Formats: sequence, C-alpha cells, structure tokens
Amino acid sequence: MTYARSLGALGAVLVLAAGCGGGDDAEPPTPADPTTPATATDTASPPPPAGGVDAAADLSEFVCAPDETGAWNASGVLTPSSPGTGDYSITVVVATAEESTVQGRERVLTGLDNGVAVPFEIRDIPPEGTGDLTCQVKVVRLSE
Repeated sequence: MTYARSLGALGAVLVLAAGCGGGDDAEPPTPADPTTPATATDTASPPPPAGGVDAAADLSEFVCAPDETGAWNASGVLTPSSPGTGDYSITVVVATAEESTVQGRERVLTGLDNGVAVPFEIRDIPPEGTGDLTCQVKVVRLSE
C-alpha cells in the first residue's frame, strides 16, 4: 500500500472518529456501550471531535485480524496518559486502500483514570472491499 493510500485510509478513520459522540460523565470506568457501527466517507482529515484530542500514544498491544470464521476482531490496551479522568473513543475500520466509504466499529470507554490500563475488544468489524484488507485504528480522548 502506498503512503498516499495509507493516509487516505487513515483519513476515513478520522472521519469515523469525528462523527462519533462522547460518553456520559456519570458512567463507571468500563465500556459504556457494546460495539456500535459507524459509517463515514473518505475526505480530508478533519480535527478530532469538539474537545477531542488524539490519543494514539495511549494505545498498546493492538491486534486486529480475522478469526477462523473470517470475522474481523480487534483488541488492545488503553492506558490514559492525561491527568485526571477522561472518556475515550476507539474506532476501528477494515478496508482496502481503494474504498472511499467505509463502515467500522466504535467503542467508547468512560471514566478512565490516568495510568490505569484498560483492555478492550471490538468484535465483528465489517470489512469493506476484497483483497488486500488492512485494519486502521483511531483513538481520541473525548473529555478532560
């Protein structure tokens, strides 16, 4: 995949993350909702959601691959590095570089404390296209 195509695929992820909402401040520090679908069109990279900040550096142990049935699943660990408690959006898409409209899955984690590692899993990510599929992830801190 070329660098330009990689950026295009990542742009789609950014659009997905920008279109997704935050969590409720009253929720406990666990996944707020089961995985929810999200759809976006590949355009120029927008900024993170209002008040959102890129938090890719807080992601570790990220794995995304199809299982034995062909369903794409992702997992990883989110360890917030910002002071205080915050809410995070993790959006994952599986697509070819040629796809301009992609569907993905989002997981919102609320009430996460600085330095506390939280494992997550996103299952049944819908693949877009056939052939050379790649998995892209975008992590955004939604609140301070």
